[in-house]
Amino acid sequence: MQKRITVIAIFLLLFFPQWIAAQEFTEGYRNAKWGMSFEKVKSCFKGYKFQNDDDGDIFIEDKIMDIDVQIYFFFFEDKLKEVRIVHCVQNPLFGTSQDIKGGISNFDNLFSALKGKYGGPDRLSKKVPEYFTAVEAIEYGETSFYSQWRTKESEIVLFLGKGKGMFSSVTLTVVYTSIHYKELAKKAAAKSKL
Repeated sequence: MQKRITVIAIFLLLFFPQWIAAQEFTEGYRNAKWGMSFEKVKSCFKGYKFQNDDDGDIFIEDKIMDIDVQIYFFFFEDKLKEVRIVHCVQNPLFGTSQDIKGGISNFDNLFSALKGKYGGPDRLSKKVPEYFTAVEAIEYGETSFYSQWRTKESEIVLFLGKGKGMFSSVTLTVVYTSIHYKELAKKAAAKSKL
């Protein structure tokens, strides 16, 4: 009996890592699935022009629910691990509070669409501090709206808010993240610190 358990343990140690590496994912963003290479992701978005921003991040421009967005693709060891959909709601120098009202409306519309697809969120925050309207609180960085869903393979976050810097923009963002590749990236980062 002991010998049989040892053989099973050795088998699992030898073949379990290959099974994980060959894992097929059913989730991702649109037709691009977690773990796809950049070339495969690119083939899922034919007709789109892939660009690099100033930081070298890869994105395409698109329109979602009549909102102009940039869709960023992030990879871990040439495997798709995250997609960020970003809409700049208010430029810090030229924006108006009307832009933020539209951003709140867009947040609510996207929230409804995501709720329809994934059900009620695991987390939701739309708290507005006392003495502020929602527009003022977001414009001054006093609050942000946030919701999060978790599926078998993905974490989805919807966010409306302002960065920490004085000249930060107010952005509306949807982030799709592979749970599997997020953990692998976290482990690799911890290992590199050793």
